Amino acid sequence: LTNNQRSEMGELVFDYTKKRKDFGRDTSFFEDTELKVVGMIDQDMALRGQYVEKSPNTVLLTNIPDYSEHNVNTGRVASSNFGMKHVEGGWQKEVDPTDPQDMKKWTKRIEKETSQMHVVEAMCRTVTSKVHQNNEIDLYEEYFDNEDPEQSTEMISTRTKLLFKDPCETKRPVSKICWHPENPHKLVASYAVTRFQQQPEGLPLESFVWDTKSPNVPDKTLMPTSHLCTIAYNHKISDVIGGGQYNGVVSIWDFRKGSSSGNIVHAESSDIEKSHHDPIYDLCWLHGKTGTELVTTSTDGRVCWWDTRKIQEPVDQVLLKDHTGEKVLGGTRLEYNHEAGPMKYLVGTEQGFTYQVNKRPKKPTEITSRYGLEQGKHNGPIYSIQRNPQSNKYFLTVGDWTAKVWFEEIKTPLITTKYHNSYLTDGCWSPTKPGLFFLTRMDGWLDVWDYYYRQNEVAFSHKITDVPLSCITMRSVGKSPGSMCAIGDYTGTISLMELSDSLYKPMDKVEKLAINTMLERESRREKNLEMQRKLEGKKKDKPAEKSNEKKEKAIEDRIRKLESEFYNKVGCDPGEGGEQDEEPEASKEQPKEEPKPQPKEEPKKEEPKEEPKEEPKEEVSQPAEEAPKEEEKPAEQLVSLLNKNTFE
Repeated sequence: LTNNQRSEMGELVFDYTKKRKDFGRDTSFFEDTELKVVGMIDQDMALRGQYVEKSPNTVLLTNIPDYSEHNVNTGRVASSNFGMKHVEGGWQKEVDPTDPQDMKKWTKRIEKETSQMHVVEAMCRTVTSKVHQNNEIDLYEEYFDNEDPEQSTEMISTRTKLLFKDPCETKRPVSKICWHPENPHKLVASYAVTRFQQQPEGLPLESFVWDTKSPNVPDKTLMPTSHLCTIAYNHKISDVIGGGQYNGVVSIWDFRKGSSSGNIVHAESSDIEKSHHDPIYDLCWLHGKTGTELVTTSTDGRVCWWDTRKIQEPVDQVLLKDHTGEKVLGGTRLEYNHEAGPMKYLVGTEQGFTYQVNKRPKKPTEITSRYGLEQGKHNGPIYSIQRNPQSNKYFLTVGDWTAKVWFEEIKTPLITTKYHNSYLTDGCWSPTKPGLFFLTRMDGWLDVWDYYYRQNEVAFSHKITDVPLSCITMRSVGKSPGSMCAIGDYTGTISLMELSDSLYKPMDKVEKLAINTMLERESRREKNLEMQRKLEGKKKDKPAEKSNEKKEKAIEDRIRKLESEFYNKVGCDPGEGGEQDEEPEASKEQPKEEPKPQPKEEPKKEEPKEEPKEEPKEEVSQPAEEAPKEEEKPAEQLVSLLNKNTFE
């Protein structure tokens, strides 16, 4: 067809629509139907001369069916689970299972039938043969179940398993995620906009408890009085949740006092007058006997200890002051691990420093260590701080563009990662591998560092989403701890990531020993450098004494040299005139030595002067009068040098 004919006739198009369930089936309009004339073109003999018959014609035929590929992004379908209690079943319609006599009559009638015996016998023969086969060959036997592979050949990878989306229309960042301490399928998340004066009007306050078995709908809804900035499960009483709010109030939720609708109002809260004056950015439950104690920190510069039995006001508190004691630093993150010490608390600040706080019973709470004062502090707020689960003396801090590993006995970092391309927002250790930790970035990437694999570069990176990531938490309970991590972002979506075996299973038995050896080696090196810095500091503290001694020695040597030159030019023997010249030098040097006054020693030195004075004066008098003009320069040098020393 020519272009004109095509434009006149138009293209023949057939549009059809179908449901998603019908995709892949044969289309109905390709079946055998009656012949229909769709279009017709009039014959034009003038165009016949423009064409030549093609002979022979080659046609390729194949019997391989053609397939088409479909990429469809289907919508989320809300599903729910329903249960039913099945007590009796398998009876005929005319039998009432609730009537015991009717059931007994039916059973007796079946047992009397002759066909019943043959049916049971045939069933027994079939089952017996299958049982013999299972006894001969165990199809489910694992031959290498208790043996670990010598080397893992699996590539490092992560996979998004589930997504928990904020059901509220206004999108809010996920501020904190906490896994259930006993149930590996449940987690709680708090949502808040923590930027000052950037909260939109009508921002919802709810936070949710999610269940991995039903990710479409929240399992429970927490109703606070303000936005929740942090949240945590009680380790001892898993039905209790503690949360820190934007207005500085501490709230407690108890699921045992919940409602049937799923909306749970806080059971207890602290008085706003006696609470924090700024948002609470972190909360930790203490491992006590009662399970009612917790600790919080806020940017108002306080660390407060609470007891849920009298939650109205804090039990104890401490101010995060700097080393001078004048300024108060705001707290952003808390770390408490009872295995490292039941009285030790690590606090990260807005200024990038890390403090260690000790709370002893019946003694005032005090700050024992300040990390990063000399060097190594973060250039911004600390967004994460956590002790290594395998070695509690070492802890990780995340802030600005780097992550740093510290030793609690050294005030400078042992290991510092390279500067990442984007700002870091959170991080955590792996609960199973001692040298592996995760970092979240503002550009939506997840970075994995494994110091057993390599120390200079990131071991693995994965793009989670296009929006900034806000927090990350590892699952440490269940059959395979460390195999799942929950990552929150700025749109309120929680991505549940499934990790490969190489990211949570130790490669070999030597991995823990190798990481501990590396950390101990770095700690010894930092201790040696710290000792060297202290020695250099002590040397700098004594410059006055040593420099004065050196100056005095140099001046004395200079004076002796000038004296020898003077005596040589004068023509006097230094042995004869030395006593005369030493006396004025001693008298001139006496005012310099103020702490050693010796005024009474002058007459003692004058006695020997009387004997040698008479003879040398007569012999040396003439050259002494003739030589002053010639010997002015060395004498002037001597006097000026002495005056300069006295001035200094």
